[in-house]
Amino acid sequence: MTRTAPVLRASLSPLLDPDELAGQWRALEAQSQGSFFRSWDWLGALLHSLPADLPPPEVLRVHDESGQLVGLSLWWRGQQRRHGFVRSRTMHLHETGRPAYDRITVEHNGLLARQGLEAAVLQATLARLHATPGWDELNLSGVPAADFALWQQAAAALGLRPQLHWLKPYFFVDLAQVRGQHADYLEALSANTRYQVRRAMRLQAQQGPLRCELADSVPQALAWLDELMALHQAQWEAKGEPGAFGSEFTRRFHQQLVQTSAPERVWLTRLSAGDKLLGYLYNFQRDGVVYNYQAGHIHESDAKLKPGLVCHALAIQHALDNGAQVYDFMMGGGHFKSSLTNAQGDMAWASIQRPRLRFKLEDWLRQQRQRLKPAQPAPAAASS
Repeated sequence: MTRTAPVLRASLSPLLDPDELAGQWRALEAQSQGSFFRSWDWLGALLHSLPADLPPPEVLRVHDESGQLVGLSLWWRGQQRRHGFVRSRTMHLHETGRPAYDRITVEHNGLLARQGLEAAVLQATLARLHATPGWDELNLSGVPAADFALWQQAAAALGLRPQLHWLKPYFFVDLAQVRGQHADYLEALSANTRYQVRRAMRLQAQQGPLRCELADSVPQALAWLDELMALHQAQWEAKGEPGAFGSEFTRRFHQQLVQTSAPERVWLTRLSAGDKLLGYLYNFQRDGVVYNYQAGHIHESDAKLKPGLVCHALAIQHALDNGAQVYDFMMGGGHFKSSLTNAQGDMAWASIQRPRLRFKLEDWLRQQRQRLKPAQPAPAAASS
């Protein structure tokens, strides 16, 4: 017997009452399986932290035949100019389209949809946007690769042009797999990584017992966030990099996120050896997934002490012991993260374009540049 596709109705309107939307969003979250970055914790903190003079987003709601809300997303309008001649009116999924505010970096992005209706909600969302005037491109940042495949299919059916700009790996520990094979997380690592971590833990433990503590109140979480930010910024600024907390807006956003969502869904973790501080981790959690967003750890002159590795190993073992299913390192730090994990996936940065002539010209110019790039020399043969 053929299942009938659900009949869904989508609407798009300016956000007028964030408090009303918060209730709708939280109710739908309880019926969905989305990431923390699709939660009201993240998006509510973003809305609260943005300047008052920034135009609000538009809310795209999807209802089923009975009038039940089954899909939600936020879209900000913006403008882009590329290569001096490509002008584009843009709409951005869960981002503002302004780099100063999007530095917080959304990952595992996507629509909030009732479980089991994800594909149908996406199709209804894109059909509604297709019928909406005033945009040339939809920007999708940090979307899981499997989800982007659904966007591609829905776009092609509407005569739109899906464009993949970057595909970036992220790394995670499948704790369910580890739990089925080992009681100790370190046993799941390669022999070399396991040796380095155990040596570092043994050396650090000379200062006292290794401890992994979660902040148990908002004031404690905010204090630990301040200490983490100081450690993080010192580490990155020493390399000439701005760090993740280098602007007033990013600091305000994260303080708001901790204020509203710690300690249940936002975890500030302090790692120590006796009285010696090793570092802090800034993690989120939802539906059995722990997301490692940022870290700040002390600097050690002895390379064998590896405080960063020790901090993560302690936190991952804590997650394993407490029933989490995944410890997600997210993007960046490829070799470091891949050595501590047993699985990886991909996230896409992409756009859905209307069939504009200027976009076709942009594609042609990009192809010509690729053709004109000098060929890379073949690697030299290894000497015998």
